[in-house]
Amino acid sequence: FKNRTISLPLEADHYITEWHGVCNSLGNVSEISTEEQLRNLFTNGGSGYLANDITIESSDSLKVSKNVDICLNGNVLNLNNKCRISVSSNSVFNLYDCHSREHRFSETDGVWVLNDALSGDDVKHTINGGIITGGVSTNAGAVYINPGSTFNMYGGNLVGNIANEKGGAVYISSSTFNMYGGGLIGNKTQERGGAIY
Repeated sequence: FKNRTISLPLEADHYITEWHGVCNSLGNVSEISTEEQLRNLFTNGGSGYLANDITIESSDSLKVSKNVDICLNGNVLNLNNKCRISVSSNSVFNLYDCHSREHRFSETDGVWVLNDALSGDDVKHTINGGIITGGVSTNAGAVYINPGSTFNMYGGNLVGNIANEKGGAVYISSSTFNMYGGGLIGNKTQERGGAIY
C-alpha cells in the first residue's frame, strides 16, 4: 500500500441540489471570502459557502470545533502545504459543493498539483467542482477526524494532499467518515492509505 493513490468519485446530484437550495434560501448561511472568516466559522459553528478561492497563510490547523456545514461553491480551499483540517471530538463537519467550475492539474510523483493557468499538453488532469488541496501533515493530508467526531462528504473533492505517514486525504481515528459524493483523487502518503486510513 505504500505510496498508493486512490480515487473514489461518487455521484452526489441529490445532495448538491439540496445544499444549493439551502445556500439560496437561508439567511444565516455566511458568505466566506477570507481565511479569517473561514476560521471563525469552523470555531463557532454554523453554515457557510466560499465566495471565492481561499489560500491559507497560517500553519495552524483549521479546527472544526462545532458542527459546520460548508459549501465549496466550485471554489478552491488551498491549504498551501501548511496545514490540514482537524474535526474536533463530538463535532460534525459536512462538506458540500454546488458548482461545476473546472480546475486544472499537473502531476508530480503521483500527486495532482493545482494550476488553473495551465493549457494544452501541460494539463494532465481536470476536475469539475470545488476542491480542497495542498494539505500536508504527518497523518491526514486534508481532513483528520478525531475520536467521536463525524465527517460527512456530500460533494467537493480532496485533491493533491500529502500525509507523511498515513491517510493521504482522510485519517479516521475512532470516528466516522460517510462519503455520499465527491472525490478523493491524486493524494499521496509515504506509508498507508493513499486516500483513506
